Amino acid sequence: MKTTPLLPLTKLVLVVSAVVQVVMGLAGFIAPDLTRTLLSPSTQSPTIAIYYVAGFYLAGAVGAVYAFRQNVWIAARTYLASAFALIVMFAVITIAGALTPPGLQPISWLYVLLSVLYLPVVVWVWHQESARTA
Repeated sequence: MKTTPLLPLTKLVLVVSAVVQVVMGLAGFIAPDLTRTLLSPSTQSPTIAIYYVAGFYLAGAVGAVYAFRQNVWIAARTYLASAFALIVMFAVITIAGALTPPGLQPISWLYVLLSVLYLPVVVWVWHQESARTA
């Protein structure tokens, strides 16, 4: 397997992933009530759940930054495999939650939209990087 630097689009996906996760993670820790009101799929989320998710976001950001700094496909694909699985699960859970009373906050549909945009980009990056490092 060749070790070549990551493509610019792969680096962009990692940077965007890290930035989004840092913003969401810090929002959860610094302003859990605001997070519950504006960013959480449900206004019923307990503060401890917001903290857990915030911690998970920050851990994900560390993974994205690490993969970016390594600048090799094996590190990036490890992060992207995990991120892809997480985003698919979040999208399924969000759609199921939205269809179940009492439903979810409108921002949940923005998360689904972002998932629909993010997942094909990850697939494209995966295809491009795998082809050039095979």
